[in-house]
Amino acid sequence: MTNLQNNAIIALSLAAAISLLLFDSRHKTHKPISALIAWLLFIQMSAIFLSVLAKSQALLNWLLIANLALQTGSILYARGNVSRIYHPKKATHEQQQL
Repeated sequence: MTNLQNNAIIALSLAAAISLLLFDSRHKTHKPISALIAWLLFIQMSAIFLSVLAKSQALLNWLLIANLALQTGSILYARGNVSRIYHPKKATHEQQQL
């Protein structure tokens, strides 16, 4: 892999791991399947980040395959309904008035 590809993987996996870690779950309904998927994604994104830093190409390949499997599992669990996986943020009443 080139330096540009490594930097892109580092940036994307780090951004995903941080956003999963800093997710504000207060006042949200606990959903065990979603929590499990979020936990697996966090572990996976952190491992991808570390494997690129360690220059472990074989581990990176398997982690990217596992990432694809987890994403495919999410799509199958939602029965293809992407809006059930990635919920768009609804505008609040104050934002609508602006």
